[in-house]
Amino acid sequence: MITINRIIHPVGQGGFCTETFCDHVAQNAFTIVYDIGTFTASGKEYIRNWLKDNRVNVVVLSHLHNDHINCLSDLLEKDSDVKIIIPQMTNEEILEAIIYNGNVMIGNMEVDTFFNQKNLVTIKKTTQREYADFASLMNIEEVEGESQPALFQKDYFWKYFFYNPISKRDDLITAIKNSTTAISQIISNDKIDYVKLKEIFLDANLKSKLKELYGNIYKEHNSYSMCMYSGVDKGYKVSINSNCMKNHKSGCIYTGDIPLDSDEKIKSFCDYYKNEINDIGLIQIPHHGSKNNFNEKLLNIPNTDFFICSKEGFDNKCVVKTLEERKASFMKVTEKSEKKDYNIIVTQ
Repeated sequence: MITINRIIHPVGQGGFCTETFCDHVAQNAFTIVYDIGTFTASGKEYIRNWLKDNRVNVVVLSHLHNDHINCLSDLLEKDSDVKIIIPQMTNEEILEAIIYNGNVMIGNMEVDTFFNQKNLVTIKKTTQREYADFASLMNIEEVEGESQPALFQKDYFWKYFFYNPISKRDDLITAIKNSTTAISQIISNDKIDYVKLKEIFLDANLKSKLKELYGNIYKEHNSYSMCMYSGVDKGYKVSINSNCMKNHKSGCIYTGDIPLDSDEKIKSFCDYYKNEINDIGLIQIPHHGSKNNFNEKLLNIPNTDFFICSKEGFDNKCVVKTLEERKASFMKVTEKSEKKDYNIIVTQ
């Protein structure tokens, strides 16, 4: 018997969700984290206190905006060997995140060091669902979209499907190349020159110009994010002990800040997860419930609960109203609410 404790933590503007697997026979434990950051002071304190008492094996980052990663440094200071899973990113997406964050650090590392570290796993941009077992996921640099972990035995039972949609956006890169200042040197031979990028960030005038250029392009900051489905495999018995959910199914999709604002994007998302659609019991409403990343057709997924991670007072009234009008079962988790957690018990 395996028990999975799934927690949506109350950290406010950002994201911090954990799943801890306990094997009651072997007395092993394994914890995977989805996003590890927040813009709220109380949320940061919460995460840091949690890290003092808990061990993390794997952290999945939906994207590299500060409110989803700014406690990564605390984790890495405690355990530098933790496995980090990120979406494959285009040069456009890397620079968008760096300029948005306003610094060249990711966690406790400079950005180029971060992308070259040995513990990093990259989930490719793909529309295909290729198979990779959990051991492979932990030991190779790139996998195609999907992973199925064997947590404590080779034939176990839990699967992860990562959705990292393909993006062709390159307007920031184009603007940088066309700049008449030293900013244009950031891109060399269609690659990011990290040495030059760091020099730009050390020059207050050029950094200001770069941020102005960025602001003219990215009016809405969230144009990419990697989703993660987590749920039991077929053929295993599941019981769920939960007071916070109406629909007791093991599958959960964490969405980070992914834009699901159009019918086309909703269709792509649902097509990718079509094999899991009847097993999904919980879905994160993207981007803290922002109306700019939301399409109410997401609520057409049957017999599913939803959750919103946001700062107290964040303007998601429009999405909340839609959830209420559609009579959707949902929970809102802020830095002032209680954590939402439940146990999933899996037997053969």
